[in-house]
Amino acid sequence: MDETGLQFSHKPGKVVAKKGSRRLHQRCSDSKETVTIVAAINAAGRARNPMAIVKGKTEASVQSFDVHLGPDECFWTYQERGWTDNSIGLEWFKSVFLPNCGTERPQLLLLDGHSSHEVLELLEIARDEDIHIVALPPHTMQCLQPLDTNVFKPMKAAYNYACTDFLYNYPSKVIDKQSFPLMLSRAWDVLRDGALLRKAFKTTGVYLLNPAAISDDWFTASAVLSRPLLETGPSDASTLGAILVQAVGPESESPTITQEAGPSDASTSGGILVQAVDPEPEHQQHRKQGLVQVYQGISWPRPWIYLG
Repeated sequence: MDETGLQFSHKPGKVVAKKGSRRLHQRCSDSKETVTIVAAINAAGRARNPMAIVKGKTEASVQSFDVHLGPDECFWTYQERGWTDNSIGLEWFKSVFLPNCGTERPQLLLLDGHSSHEVLELLEIARDEDIHIVALPPHTMQCLQPLDTNVFKPMKAAYNYACTDFLYNYPSKVIDKQSFPLMLSRAWDVLRDGALLRKAFKTTGVYLLNPAAISDDWFTASAVLSRPLLETGPSDASTLGAILVQAVGPESESPTITQEAGPSDASTSGGILVQAVDPEPEHQQHRKQGLVQVYQGISWPRPWIYLG
């Protein structure tokens, strides 16, 4: 299970035009209102019913949408900011997940570490229902979350295409509360592709369990922190100071930036530079250990593993 947002103001597609054209036009809505979509898929290639969270304080905010145009199985609710919170997380688990997860037990539900997924009442109900919940480590969603790696991108592409097509065929219309559910319905058709959902689990190595699916590239430092270090020497003090300013920012309070570095300061400046720029191997090791623990926790032989 995971969440993503769909804006009324969609991302228009590319326009074919004559080379050198300066003014290219594409219609889109002027509203930035966002609807949060909560999705859940399993390793057998099936998607559970979606939940749509609209912005509002009362049930009237949901009634303003033409929900009958949306996916038949969609559960519509509201929240003051249109986001997930503790009550929304509990409502999704009780009203959407449990009625549609089947009778097989035990089951494993993988979630991110958002606080709305760790409500005490939710955890107690899951324990009583013999549903085991595993929270994925921070900063691993892009490699362990099948919805993020393989599903949400084509779903949003389908949404953008549906909006573009709708606005082209109906010039007097815009994407609003009346037309949005229809766009959502067309985008949700992507999640009916069982092969895509199964591939998502395979890509992340969640099912069938394959820790080797996550390459070592995921544990390398970012390009900003991977600059080669200069060989330090007495004559390199000013150069090191300039690089240090570039690495930690010009507004740093560090005295190594403001003081005049002499020959005796070269080794100190080099040490501080290494500390500021060099990646921390210990941090990478902790992250890798976290992934190993996750794979150890999801070593299940059943295909009805849900990912949240």
